[in-house]
Amino acid sequence: MKHIKSKFKIILSMGMIVTLLMVITIYNIIDSNYIFERANGKKIDFRTYSNKQWEIWGLTYYNEDYLLFEDLDDWENFVNNSLRTFHSDYGNLNETQILNIIEQNKQYLNFSKYTYFGAFYGSKSNTGYWIEIKELILKKSQLKIFIKKSEPEPFTFTGQAITFPHHVIYLEKHDIPKNVTFSVKFLGEDVHLIFCLGILISVLIFLVILVMLEKRSKKLE
Repeated sequence: MKHIKSKFKIILSMGMIVTLLMVITIYNIIDSNYIFERANGKKIDFRTYSNKQWEIWGLTYYNEDYLLFEDLDDWENFVNNSLRTFHSDYGNLNETQILNIIEQNKQYLNFSKYTYFGAFYGSKSNTGYWIEIKELILKKSQLKIFIKKSEPEPFTFTGQAITFPHHVIYLEKHDIPKNVTFSVKFLGEDVHLIFCLGILISVLIFLVILVMLEKRSKKLE
């Protein structure tokens, strides 16, 4: 009787572990593939304006930030403030040079047709950092922006240089409502999902073996 109770406790404990792992795995699947967001919203097409690790719009330094540029004023404020912040007291730049940088770069933007969004990762110490906008989902007046950030793995070789990873995209103005609000969600690495699935499969195999041994022992009795 004690032997049966002991086996029952083992099976119950393993069942609880499997249930917990299933919950974690389902969460990772939802987090990685944004199933719910896709089902409840509209996917918005976009194109890449710039996805590099170096400067953009004459900016050689900026903080990590996530900004929607709906009009030229939004963009000018960002560039202007960034230039003034990181060239304190205009260090290497004077007022005329700042205005020239803005004038030179704004000719490549078309705010009458497009809205722009920028994901800026800030200044990084090597070339192992990346940032990428993966998908845009619109639900009513809320634009959900899914972003993946990558960092160098431990002990991996990277180029030793100051980088400024960013991903700037543009989308048709008619695809989103005016004065849309946005939220940013960062996607987890797929390796977490694979790890959880691996553990789950291992535990399930162990349970199957345990049940088969239990049946075999009963037949021998």
